[in-house]
Amino acid sequence: MKQFQDLYKFEMRLVPIVVKMQLTGMRVDRDFCEEKSVEYGNEWSTTYIKICELLEKNNIDSSGFKPSSPQQVAGCLKHFEIPITDHTPTGQMKTDKDALMPFANHPFIKLLNLLRFYAKHKGTYYDSLLEYYTTAEDDIAHFDLYQAGTKTGRFSAQLIQTFPKPKMSKLLGRMHEVRKVIIPRENKWLVCIDQQQAQMWLFIHYANCERMIEKAGRGVDAYMETAVLMYGKEMMSRNKELKKALRDISKTIALGLIFTMGKKKLIASILHEAMDDLDQETIDEIGIDRRWAIDVLDEFYHLYPVREFNNRITSEVYRKGYIELNFNSELMKFHRRYNIPSHLAYKGGNAIIQGSEAYVIKSAMLRLTSRFKREGWKWDLNNPEESDVALLMQVHDELIFEVDKSMNLKKVVRILIEEIEDNVTFRVPIFASAKISDKNWADVKEFEYA
Repeated sequence: MKQFQDLYKFEMRLVPIVVKMQLTGMRVDRDFCEEKSVEYGNEWSTTYIKICELLEKNNIDSSGFKPSSPQQVAGCLKHFEIPITDHTPTGQMKTDKDALMPFANHPFIKLLNLLRFYAKHKGTYYDSLLEYYTTAEDDIAHFDLYQAGTKTGRFSAQLIQTFPKPKMSKLLGRMHEVRKVIIPRENKWLVCIDQQQAQMWLFIHYANCERMIEKAGRGVDAYMETAVLMYGKEMMSRNKELKKALRDISKTIALGLIFTMGKKKLIASILHEAMDDLDQETIDEIGIDRRWAIDVLDEFYHLYPVREFNNRITSEVYRKGYIELNFNSELMKFHRRYNIPSHLAYKGGNAIIQGSEAYVIKSAMLRLTSRFKREGWKWDLNNPEESDVALLMQVHDELIFEVDKSMNLKKVVRILIEEIEDNVTFRVPIFASAKISDKNWADVKEFEYA
């Protein structure tokens, strides 16, 4: 304990903040939940009938068909002669999203993915929010936030952490809308402060990517810069939809490679991102297929020292049995050791980057609550409706606040940004941006606070 006393004290100071966030809770739009639960239940039934009709049409017995059964789904895939090559260690054909992605346009897989979409959103989100997290008398959900929820030190938030961002899926023809369930209390703004590409910039710092370190600055999008280098300015300037899709693909590649995702899974993720974002005409025109995904991976390796970074960290784990984070700035002064068994040495880079991101966020939370007191902002646990500013939740690289509409919103956001950003700990600054809404979490829009 003695050598890690600074870390221990740091984490202990966070405990009352975490408890206060959980007790404050987040307001849920129960009417929206009920509407979607009914809608998706009906859509699931309609889609199930369609998939059974398709099976019967192709001489497959549909009686008792269970879309959640890997064995039954695998049997259908074999009958349709869909060439799935991924198998489990026991030799069973894989039927998960990644394995099916290359064949997402097949009628059977399209319907199967729709069934999974409706079941996931209805059961996991809308029904559980209605039946477990809230009641007719109390629409405030209290999501558990685990301070040591991961080995890297990142927070792990119950359920809300899995809410997908609002996005239209071209493959499914459905919008991910679950974030609409989170609404502000009366006369409040939802304010979301997002650290901008923190994991990518931390990789750039630790991997000593001098070219990108020189470019670092407010408004510089690391994933967009990477996309321009990978696909060319002409491709990126064709239209906004393609530009965004290629940027998202670059992000998928970056995080997948940095965190040592397996090549097969990463290729499947690239194809999923492309097919979910782009129409079929554009996919055909560009020639997006498995070979294209492999070429794109090779190009990223050419631009960034991913292998060198991971090899260096892996060697350190083999040599010492652990890696350390050492922070020595005016914002963070402590170190943490990650003991990593040799067979997991390849995950060392993951621990360094996600661990660093975790402590940037946690450090910001401590500064924020101190600043609340200095500014005289009230965070009323017993009566949250009377709070000036309340910190509600931490999700990935985002902090979610409620701000009373009587407050000077620009001033509040400017102060929140000031405390969340870190310009001194690393060779690259960690910047933040703000989004706000008085409707729901899915509706948040960029907010100019300057």
